[in-house]
Amino acid sequence: MLTLDNLRPYQKSLAERLFWEMGTSPGALLSVDMGLGKTVTTATVARWLLDCHLVKKVLIVAPLRVAQKTWPDEFEAWEHLEPVHWKSLVGKIGQKPSPTQRARWLREFLDDPRSEVAIINRENVVWLYKQLQAWNITWPFDMLIYDESSRLKEGRKRTGTKNLSEFGVYVKVRKHMTYVVELTGTPTPKGLIDLWGQISIIDMGERLGTTKTAFLRRWFNSVQVGQHVGAVKYTARPEAEEEIMELISDLMVSMKAEDYLELPPVVTSNIWVDLTQKQAADYRRFKKELALEEHDIEAVNQGVLTNKLLQYANGSVYRQDTDDPDSEREVIHIHDHKLAALESIVAETNGANLLVAWGFQFDRDRIKKKFPFAKDATDEGVLDDWNKGKVRMLLTHPASIGHGMNIQFGGHHIVWFGLNSSLELYQQLSARLPRSGQPAERVFQYHILTRDTFDERLIDILQDREVTQDRITDAVKWDVDCL
Repeated sequence: MLTLDNLRPYQKSLAERLFWEMGTSPGALLSVDMGLGKTVTTATVARWLLDCHLVKKVLIVAPLRVAQKTWPDEFEAWEHLEPVHWKSLVGKIGQKPSPTQRARWLREFLDDPRSEVAIINRENVVWLYKQLQAWNITWPFDMLIYDESSRLKEGRKRTGTKNLSEFGVYVKVRKHMTYVVELTGTPTPKGLIDLWGQISIIDMGERLGTTKTAFLRRWFNSVQVGQHVGAVKYTARPEAEEEIMELISDLMVSMKAEDYLELPPVVTSNIWVDLTQKQAADYRRFKKELALEEHDIEAVNQGVLTNKLLQYANGSVYRQDTDDPDSEREVIHIHDHKLAALESIVAETNGANLLVAWGFQFDRDRIKKKFPFAKDATDEGVLDDWNKGKVRMLLTHPASIGHGMNIQFGGHHIVWFGLNSSLELYQQLSARLPRSGQPAERVFQYHILTRDTFDERLIDILQDREVTQDRITDAVKWDVDCL
């Protein structure tokens, strides 16, 4: 079992900083690169605060798989965290607890005087609030740890009972919590605009304004890009970045993995596949006319078209009656070029274990049919088997296990069967294998891309957004040596 002495020096320094800031700061936004161990660092802070009776109960909110596995694993792996009396309100991977079961677990947590930490996924935060309300119990948590806080970026402040949002819950209960720590490896996937929701939960709007509208008016220009009243594009004003970073510099801590760890290098390869002449012509016509008449497929607008062009590049396109949204969705097969490329990768890596990221459900279904030994990452026990080297091909959607999962022990090859336009998901999943503890000397990453399709454009989009995010996080980069 790991001990407190196994924490890296920068982890200890960061934990001490957060601990001593308790009482003088409302919390912190930890913009810490994947692989630097922010989970155990934050858990250590919570342990110290509980020991000193500075907080009584801690709520950890995390993506589902992270709540089910990563946090429980950390509490069980570290000797100094073992005494923590924690309770999961989400069960284990593969389980789907009913509201009745969750309510039973919550009641057990509340009735046990030793209870200190509850773990829940973000989708059930509204349920938690309403269940406490139904029992006439005041919000019992005085510390919030929010894992992957970029999910708060929208800041949708619906506080009415009928349409209560997760963000609205935090607005309602923030007065009951003395300390909020948010964790993320990607704080600004789409730029400065993503910061308001995260910071406002920490400081209740003190630094960037109490409403998102005021935040946008102060630092952004708006341009109408459609007929709908909400179709507005916001661009940051020239002075916005410097002013915003200065205002939040006392709350936001940025740490880059390259400054603290020697991680295995990532060797990236683009594997290009080509459409046939007819397929390429059909693709161009689909892009121009928003329709594939021979398959009776129509894209009702440019947004839908973009998604369908990605589908086409991957090998199939969904068809559904546009006049009946409840109609059954069909899969129209187009080509198998990417499957052939994946087969080549399997052969050329000599049976090495592969982490394969799919974009659409039909990708996953076709891959499983082609490779019967492939396993879904969401199945119970599969991630443990993967880390033991027992899974030859692990299939996942980037949104499923991209955040916070420790899967670096099971393989050192990651294949992107299809990219997605989310920088956050791309970065998070790409960082699952080149982490501390990876036994291989290097990690290999493959992008299977269809030439002359939207796949090419996606790479540029991801790179453009990454430049913006790096510049923002560099502005508040924290040097541990300054302590």
